[in-house]
Amino acid sequence: MVLHYRDIMVECPVQLDSKKPVGIVLPAFKLPYRRYPVFVYLYAIALYLSGKSMRTAARETAEKFGVPKFSHSTISRTLNALTLKIDELITLCPPRAKADYSTPATLPGQPTPVMRPRWSDSRKQAAPYLLNVLAPLFSSSEYGSILAYQYFKKYDRLLL
Repeated sequence: MVLHYRDIMVECPVQLDSKKPVGIVLPAFKLPYRRYPVFVYLYAIALYLSGKSMRTAARETAEKFGVPKFSHSTISRTLNALTLKIDELITLCPPRAKADYSTPATLPGQPTPVMRPRWSDSRKQAAPYLLNVLAPLFSSSEYGSILAYQYFKKYDRLLL
């Protein structure tokens, strides 16, 4: 994993069954086959949905988290994956705010999503909901790890 221009090795315990590996315990912030922590990807999506261009969002994300090669194309691929999971993500919102998160209207104090003319209809419909779900990342990056963990616990598969 790369964070703040450093390669960091994350050591994870391996579950064994008669000296045969059967599983691995990963921290919530690290996803297999992903170079950066999950909150980096989610923060970049939130920036893009709030009006930044993909290249600007990628550059600002790289500067904020110290990841030197975060690409704008990563934002596109990640956004496609999250758009397909918007219904599941809404169910993970805190119970007191579920009604607010499930409406496309922007919550008070949160950025308004910027619609792009070339977006598909499904992405245009999902964007306000997705920004409402991801907006807490602007104040706390730990929220991204918690969201990924909750998603895994509820649906038994990885968010990204």
